[in-house]
Amino acid sequence: EKIKPSLRGLELKNHPARYALVECVNLYDPAVELLPVHRILTDTDTDAFLDYFARNIKCKREGNILYAEAAGAEGTERVDDIIAAYRKANGGRVRYTEDRGEISRLREGAAVVLKPMDKEDLFYDLKGGRLMPRHTFSIGEENKRYSLEGREISYD
Repeated sequence: EKIKPSLRGLELKNHPARYALVECVNLYDPAVELLPVHRILTDTDTDAFLDYFARNIKCKREGNILYAEAAGAEGTERVDDIIAAYRKANGGRVRYTEDRGEISRLREGAAVVLKPMDKEDLFYDLKGGRLMPRHTFSIGEENKRYSLEGREISYD
């Protein structure tokens, strides 16, 4: 990003700063898990949020934890839209975690637990041109380097 302002014309289109180093992994390797990224909402009326969320999306409630039927890009987007609408009207802060242990130890706030994403759904969503919502999934508990976000580099 620091180099780009100094580049012009063809140099801008072909400079190595336009490319990224990528590590390819086999998505179907059993060691590669697509872990859902759960949402934790704090600093708001927990009961009001739990009721609001349960009225807007199919889920099972256990205390201050909601187990949403949502998965993948579409499900994550729906969950995020509901949380955003609630926060706009009522405030609150969202935290993201893949750690189910953190959810089970939750004392303050509410958690929305998402279902794991099917590996086949990843290709379906991408092939359809869908952009993945932020924090849709991470790959494996140990390899956080894979949860980096990317964006398309275009010449426009």
